[in-house]
Amino acid sequence: MRVRVLVAFIRNFVQYSVKPLNLISKLFVSAGTTGPVAASSFGAIVGAIINYILNYHFTFRSSENHVRSAPKYFLVALVGFCVNWMAMIVIVHVIGRHYILARFFRLALF
Repeated sequence: MRVRVLVAFIRNFVQYSVKPLNLISKLFVSAGTTGPVAASSFGAIVGAIINYILNYHFTFRSSENHVRSAPKYFLVALVGFCVNWMAMIVIVHVIGRHYILARFFRLALF
């Protein structure tokens, strides 16, 4: 149980605070190069990859071949990606909240 919590903490820490890609996506949004939904989606994809690697090695200590385990994981991650994308669309474009505030609201979904 503690390993799962630690992996989730590391993934969230990397995704939301120190990841250079997060800073770059914020700069792109601020400069008007990309929208907040695209930047958030990019962060979710990078976060899913990090999460897969951490869970594969540390949480589950898996010895299963990546050819078998990765498709299963990323199919589930695709569902999470779609929820992330829809939440950002609704919060930013329908409700009209700022994208950084939307990211915190979105965290409540996960």
